[in-house]
Amino acid sequence: MSKQGQETLKDLRIRLDEIRKRIRNREEELYEKGLIEGAKVATSILTDILDALSKIKNNEVKLLKFIELSEKFKDSPEELIYLLSLPDIPATTGSGKRIAEAIAGFRGLGIETIDHKIDKIKYENVLLKEDERPLTEVSITSFMYRVPPFELTKCIYEAEIDKEITDILGSRFVWLLKPEEVSWDSWNEVLRKTMNGKATSVVRGKYTFEGSLIVPRLIELIDLSAKSITVEVGGRYPFFLKLGSSIIEKEAALMKTKQKLLRYLKEKSYSIVKSIGPILASWKLRLDYPYFCYKGLGLSTDPFDVSCPFKSKCRLSSDRGGPCDGKIFWSGKYYKRRFYPKSYPLRRLRIRRGGLTIYEERFPFSLIKFAAYEKKRVESRWYAVEIGTWFINARPTVRIFFDTEIGYAIPTSIMEISFDSDWLKNVIREILNKEKELRKNIALKFILHKALGRTLDYKRLSKTIKKLMDKKSELAKEYIKYVEDSHIDDNLINFAKRVLLHSMEHNLTQYILDKFAGVDISFVLTKYYHRYSDKIILAENAKNGRIGIVDTITRAIRENGLPNFIYYFTNWLFNYLTLHSNDFNRIALLRMRKAEKTLSQAISRLEKGDSREQDIAKKIRKVCKKVEEFKKELDDSNMELDITLARTVLLAGRIISETDVVEIGDYFDDILEKYGFKLCLDGCNGCVRLERYCGEGTQQILTTSKTLLHSFTKYLNDIIVRGLTKRSSELGKDIEPILFNVKKNLDILCPYISPRYANKLVQLASKGVKVRVITWMPRKEDSKYGFQKESLKILKENLRLENLSVRVEDKPEIRLIHDKTYIADNIVLTGSFNLTESAFHGNFERAEIKLHPQTIKIEKEQYEELWKRARDLSSYEIS
Repeated sequence: MSKQGQETLKDLRIRLDEIRKRIRNREEELYEKGLIEGAKVATSILTDILDALSKIKNNEVKLLKFIELSEKFKDSPEELIYLLSLPDIPATTGSGKRIAEAIAGFRGLGIETIDHKIDKIKYENVLLKEDERPLTEVSITSFMYRVPPFELTKCIYEAEIDKEITDILGSRFVWLLKPEEVSWDSWNEVLRKTMNGKATSVVRGKYTFEGSLIVPRLIELIDLSAKSITVEVGGRYPFFLKLGSSIIEKEAALMKTKQKLLRYLKEKSYSIVKSIGPILASWKLRLDYPYFCYKGLGLSTDPFDVSCPFKSKCRLSSDRGGPCDGKIFWSGKYYKRRFYPKSYPLRRLRIRRGGLTIYEERFPFSLIKFAAYEKKRVESRWYAVEIGTWFINARPTVRIFFDTEIGYAIPTSIMEISFDSDWLKNVIREILNKEKELRKNIALKFILHKALGRTLDYKRLSKTIKKLMDKKSELAKEYIKYVEDSHIDDNLINFAKRVLLHSMEHNLTQYILDKFAGVDISFVLTKYYHRYSDKIILAENAKNGRIGIVDTITRAIRENGLPNFIYYFTNWLFNYLTLHSNDFNRIALLRMRKAEKTLSQAISRLEKGDSREQDIAKKIRKVCKKVEEFKKELDDSNMELDITLARTVLLAGRIISETDVVEIGDYFDDILEKYGFKLCLDGCNGCVRLERYCGEGTQQILTTSKTLLHSFTKYLNDIIVRGLTKRSSELGKDIEPILFNVKKNLDILCPYISPRYANKLVQLASKGVKVRVITWMPRKEDSKYGFQKESLKILKENLRLENLSVRVEDKPEIRLIHDKTYIADNIVLTGSFNLTESAFHGNFERAEIKLHPQTIKIEKEQYEELWKRARDLSSYEIS
């Protein structure tokens, strides 16, 4: 990478950080002076700067490559950004990207994973230019995250008339997987319009099966420019999704050429204001600005659907005895259209047996184990998409499960970090016993998780919270038992264990990508286990593990030891979470003050306005009162919710009506902040959640915890700083595995060694471990130390071994070495024990295990000094 590029990024970070400090000081000054609008602008700028610094840090490798390419090709930034953002390389003769890849030396400019490749990606009705071919060999991981099923997108190689149609309709392409519990009638209609009625799980696609898994070979995205399809998903959480426009479909049915369709669309975009009114017509014919149901039951991209198009089938419809007339819960009534929501594919892994073990190492007492494998078979399976309907308060996400999972299987390299289950449970129990606030967070999540099951049912969530606020209910009594009585049963421990492992999986992944790999998260696959074993797995998203992430981690642990890796990881994580908590607490306080002033000024202004504005002021006061009462009930019940859960409970529980929220708009968030609901209470996407990259989706809210991870990280880091102590009459059970399973080096300083352990040292040296021993030589008259003399003879006879060295400390002023120090690779052991049977099995002995990198360094330096002044055993006669 270019040195100039690195200097450029360094200078940019410094400058941004200086500006950030100045803006932060200015922001606080403005708040103190009551200049809210100015402070709001400062806060916005500060947020942008923090976002920029984060993006520079997370994408440093890409930025350096970008700078390097810009220096080589002298292309404009826009051209390079376009080239780097393509899912794959257009096979156009002489295309800029082909030239770029040839000079850079590797396909995809380093931004693509090398997992399963989709043979071909096509766009319906889009013709390729001469000398062009469709996108080929496209990474399925990149494609799934860039263009998930059910998400609208644009064709990346449109030209001329196709581009003009897209300019009018916006994103107009989509690909579909058959949903689970899809209405038979609606799916048949989809197949009729797209596949001439032919049954398939991937609309306009080709695929094979690997077991029960769909492996895509070709995907053709559906053109919605003159087509309208409706997907009706049933089951417990029904959802209607209308794609395209039925009006356009009907009126354009007989138009056989794109020129005629384009003329029609242009005319329609001019006349649409007559059909839907000037406000809704401001989005014209754009399909990517849909209408939506405020109850979260449907979306429609049809710009003419001012009233709900699902009225005849919806369970809330007045046609079926419900309260909705097709307008009251439909956003068209309130002149609202929102940008088409992002979809987040949900993935799970299956790790098959087999593979080759390339390295293993254990933490002292086998509390933690590291293992690395290659040629391990991993299945990456997408099972659903989660549509981020953030603008629908009653249902901020919609989950569509696939009828058949889609993905791929590859042999690859994986690493796993596993924990001793009993030890982990005991640590969690100790932490929960000590920390009441943490216990509150975990107990609440546990009770909610039990009540909600696998899916975040917002109505059930609201009902559960209400029951918890009723002190006479069984749920409230259970919560009080956990929080106030410190009753910590196995069920709570097992749930907390799951939460901890899930949170650590996310942050360990971020640490490895940040500190070791320097690549995007799509290059790795992760999973955690919590039922029958407690471990975290990271697999390379590449056939045969060709990325080298696992090799890099394995090399670091092999050279410096597992405790060293854990120390630096926990150090990084503890500091990261501490900084995050401090920043968010400060922001929460500032936003609370700002919200209070904003609301006060808004009410004062609105009350002086016309009758409509005065009504809005009354509604703000009304919502304020309800939120205040809700917060008081939570406080009385010793519960705390973050702003997301609070909003959901208030709306899903009908404590506050959707209509009121629509009327007061963004002031609802100000009200929540005024009454102390925090952005990050016990986890957010900025600390322990992974947004779309987590296979549990919104369930992360309940199965991650910042406070638990923070406390456990400190506990683990303290173990390494403080070391471990073991007192036992059976010390050998714990110490022998450390001493005699070393990988590279074993340095020993002790007065007594029995023949059995002398032979063990010889065996180690013969296996390639470098063994050095400093010990004591008994005098001729010391007949009671015959075992020591016998051990010295064994060691002396084997000094021909390249890896065995023995020296004796026998200075006249030293009668006996009484120090016992053992350096096993990167672990130091000291204490009262010698290398004898009686020390390891019989005597009550003490061992101190030192793990801190600085302590290890000092101990190694001191051993070298002792080694220099001791005499080689070969110069002694042993009588």
